[in-house]
Amino acid sequence: MSPSNVTSIERAGERAARFSLAATSIGLDVRPIVPALVALAPELERCFAVRVASGLASIALVTRGDPADGSGFGERLGDLFAAIGAGGDVSPPATSGLEEHGGPVAVTIGLDDEGVSLAIEKRSTPGGFSLATALGMLLGGGCAGLSTGAASSLLDLGAHWKTSADAVSDEMDPRGRHGRMAFVLRADRPLDDGARRVEGVMRALGVTEPQRRWFVKTYGALAAPGRAISARLVASPEGLSREVGVEYRAVPIEDVVKVWTTFDPLPALGTRLGAIAGALNVERAAAFEVHFRSTEPPGLSVTFDIGAEPSSLASITP
Repeated sequence: MSPSNVTSIERAGERAARFSLAATSIGLDVRPIVPALVALAPELERCFAVRVASGLASIALVTRGDPADGSGFGERLGDLFAAIGAGGDVSPPATSGLEEHGGPVAVTIGLDDEGVSLAIEKRSTPGGFSLATALGMLLGGGCAGLSTGAASSLLDLGAHWKTSADAVSDEMDPRGRHGRMAFVLRADRPLDDGARRVEGVMRALGVTEPQRRWFVKTYGALAAPGRAISARLVASPEGLSREVGVEYRAVPIEDVVKVWTTFDPLPALGTRLGAIAGALNVERAAAFEVHFRSTEPPGLSVTFDIGAEPSSLASITP
């Protein structure tokens, strides 16, 4: 075995150990996720992120790979998808056509008390397609939750931020199989009128007034200079979700804790989030997303990159 291989194996093992420590710190048994760690070891060696969400009752690892790179990634992913969905609906295979699709896909392996889930996210077309096209498709299909007012607010924001309908995901978990499309609006630098435009989208989709006020009030602090910001909306066969996920990048842990305790005052939350960050050896979140919605409180999720490459598809130039 060459020294480079030893180094690669050691790096992957060290990151897996850190993930295990983080999962254990919130009371989860990592054994169900070990097959995924083994199957996706080549991808995790390069790209390894960890995500936790509201309630700290679940944890996920995130990586990405290219099914057309000759490494067998697509086949390994298909086997994992089938294993998680054993006895359920796995036809047609979620990974069919990925080689022909081209480009990287993001993979999220989730773990909670109910078991393991796997989500595959790929760009809907190389480079995405326009927001106007996506909205036209949704309106033409009678998409529930998408009024002409909401579409107008989205187009107003889209005229000023970079836009794309750039991700289609297929998910399998113990509860069944789900498909969604996400379209994302991004600003590389926060703009003065960004809060107003995003708040208009939230209002059109029925996000509660307290959440909208909080977003406008804190926009300038969390969307600090040099930190990219994006807004994500999700559509499924049932319609458009009445939720706007606002993602902030490169957020210090102390800022994450401040926001989290505002909406999710778990006992000793700062200590618990600090234990996760300490286990992962990180000082800031690669991404911190607040899921503003029509019910209280908003949802929260935070992603820590511990690999050499970023985990987000948005970080990749098509």
